[in-house]
Amino acid sequence: MTTKMLQLTPLTAPAFQRFGDVISVETSQSVELINRGHTQRFNQPTELALTQPGFAPALSIFRSEGWQLPVPITALERHPHSSQSFIPLGNTPFIIVVAPPGELVESEIRAFMSFPGQGINYHPGTWHHFHMAHQQQADFLVIDVVGEPANCDEAQLLDPITLCH
Repeated sequence: MTTKMLQLTPLTAPAFQRFGDVISVETSQSVELINRGHTQRFNQPTELALTQPGFAPALSIFRSEGWQLPVPITALERHPHSSQSFIPLGNTPFIIVVAPPGELVESEIRAFMSFPGQGINYHPGTWHHFHMAHQQQADFLVIDVVGEPANCDEAQLLDPITLCH
């Protein structure tokens, strides 16, 4: 078994589009003034997939440990029946490791580092590592589903990966 090195790249909407959407004011579909002009509303920065039969939308807060690079990656998971969104509740960047939906193809695994003000929304079935805050503990608002049938598949990597800068 060999260990592959994988570099983190900056999170951008075009680079991430195979896996999901970047959630930010820049990716919003439109902007409108509300609350008598005191608030800007940034509409539809992502499209949520939360309506499969047997599931209900869920709002959670995840508290993620801080991870230091290099980081070993040995498994990925996916949610075949729904999207899953992570929105930081602070300015801590986070690490994103993903592969496209479908059969897990290890050569297509990519890694990204978020910028402050960015969240992400995984498309249904997108393979990803569990959530990793970078360097320090951080809280994230998570939008996904609860219900039946099971909505989490896990796969061990044949060739482990080490993430680096």
